Amino acid sequence: MQIGRNSSISPQAIIEQPENITVGDNVQIKAGVVLRPETGCIAIGSNVVINHYTVIHAKGGVEIGDWSVIAPHCGLFCPEPLLRFL
Repeated sequence: MQIGRNSSISPQAIIEQPENITVGDNVQIKAGVVLRPETGCIAIGSNVVINHYTVIHAKGGVEIGDWSVIAPHCGLFCPEPLLRFL
């Protein structure tokens, strides 16, 4: 897992296949977040907040752009090629 400067990941987050996840600078990943790349990759930009209990399944790949905020209890599921939230 590549993690940028000043980023924090809660110890209560569930990170699967960290080799398929990149995290930019100044990112906050809150408690209960699940990052599951499956057969894809998860790319998180800089200055991003992923709030409590959000689940990201990235079978086809997910890219979250800079300055994004994901609300608590969200689910992002990508069964097809790359899904971008920019």
